[in-house]
Amino acid sequence: AARPTPLASTSQSITSASRMYALLSLPAIVGTSADVGRPIVWSIAGSDSGGGAGVQADLLTCHSLGAHGCTVVTALTAQNSVGVRHVELASGDSVRATLHALAADLPPRAIKIGMLGGEASVLEVGAFLAAAEAATEEAGGAEGAAAG
Repeated sequence: AARPTPLASTSQSITSASRMYALLSLPAIVGTSADVGRPIVWSIAGSDSGGGAGVQADLLTCHSLGAHGCTVVTALTAQNSVGVRHVELASGDSVRATLHALAADLPPRAIKIGMLGGEASVLEVGAFLAAAEAATEEAGGAEGAAAG
């Protein structure tokens, strides 16, 4: 399989930055912690030991846009600017625990999803987002009933 060139990675980071900026421009409803004082953005992705992609690049993008970045690491990689030498996937338990730890204290204004890596991460992230969406819809319905 072809490996992305640094230019492709840079292009992807710029695209991600544009999407994050668009999300951060929305009115704040949740995702701004009083302790942090900036919009909170979660990056759910792999870790790039070379720093050019994954959660490392997402944290730099968050910082440059004035947001507080939080990470859910789905895979550890051994890589550099030339290529990937090893990938180790995070367990579903680790992904789930991280999602719930962040949700309890640092609710996101935006979530950026990168490489999930494997089935366990896909299932955990999907279940978490489905539960969050259901809770949001339920809260919206309760607010509408209370206002009516």
